[in-house]
Amino acid sequence: MGKRQPVLPRQIIDNPKKVPLKSDHKISILRSPVSSDRILTSIDEGKSIFTDSRHSLSQKIFQAIFHQDIPVQLALYFKNKDIYALEFVQILSHFLKNQNYHPVLHDQILTASQEAYANAFLWSSLELDSSKEIRPIDFFKEIEDRLQEKKYADRYMGIYLAKYPNILEVVIHAEGKPIVWPHAPTEERFRGINLIRTLTDKVDFDANGKTIRLYFLN
Repeated sequence: MGKRQPVLPRQIIDNPKKVPLKSDHKISILRSPVSSDRILTSIDEGKSIFTDSRHSLSQKIFQAIFHQDIPVQLALYFKNKDIYALEFVQILSHFLKNQNYHPVLHDQILTASQEAYANAFLWSSLELDSSKEIRPIDFFKEIEDRLQEKKYADRYMGIYLAKYPNILEVVIHAEGKPIVWPHAPTEERFRGINLIRTLTDKVDFDANGKTIRLYFLN
């Protein structure tokens, strides 16, 4: 895909003021354990914001949405123990199809977002070691072990999509270490990161390194 420099929307401020919820946000509060089917049904009902409690709406990611009047299309904000059980790709694909995105753009958004989501979840939120080689069965056991520890299980991850006139923004926020993103990734070791670079028009990070923003020109 040819690279262009998109005119990007203004960045979310670091300390947005808390403001009342706006009536045009359709919110679904889903208690743990969270069901992918329930989210899919709620998307069909026109709901766009999904979290586990009203208290979560005071978190920075949502306050930024409300304060900046971002044209949010989809937002998910759950603890790791719940978001791990969600069929993230299925949910995102279902949402994009409902919004009538072009099939090529749909696949680009889906693939890049899946890679960025996995990168943030595994290496930042769960703080797994990305440098060591390990058998797949042992790797999944490490994930399960981390999710048994309250420190990691109760961390939140946030994902939201916002559509501007000429660009779609996908934002992934993780509590934990800064998201792994080398400046000059090698092709063999960082295939996922190189794939994200290829499929997006721009990738950006917030100052603390815990929020990655993917931009796709419409």
